[in-house]
Amino acid sequence: IERKGGQVRAQKAYENVESTSSSAQRKRVMCAADLMTSPAVCVESWRSLDEASSIMREKGFRHLPVLNRNGGLAGVLSDRDLLKAAGTATSEISNHLDGQIWFATPETPIRRIAEAMLEHAIHALPIVDSDSKVIGILTSTDILRAVAERTPLELWI
Repeated sequence: IERKGGQVRAQKAYENVESTSSSAQRKRVMCAADLMTSPAVCVESWRSLDEASSIMREKGFRHLPVLNRNGGLAGVLSDRDLLKAAGTATSEISNHLDGQIWFATPETPIRRIAEAMLEHAIHALPIVDSDSKVIGILTSTDILRAVAERTPLELWI
């Protein structure tokens, strides 16, 4: 009987721990919306690499979300893409995208974004809304800045 009572007491203690750590009492996890730059400066896929390069230089950016003719995300053009394309005959941006389209939503946790950036060796993710329209951009620099400047940083709860 004591053993059963011990199990009941243990179960009640577990229930108390569960109720004190309910989601209402937990801190909110930091998401893309908390760190992204919005609105994002984008470039259309039919524009030239020279136009994209000028925008990057003027704004001090290393990445630009690229939009297709429908206004949807076609990819991200990086400063490294511009270096690779130097001296090529074709200058339309669409000819220099790798075809992989990575993005996140405003609700995506920063931890998940950091994992994806590491896993896929990418340094910028466009942030899209429920209509798949680009509403911001989040870079590895944004995440590092938050780690360096925000204390405590709630990433792991």
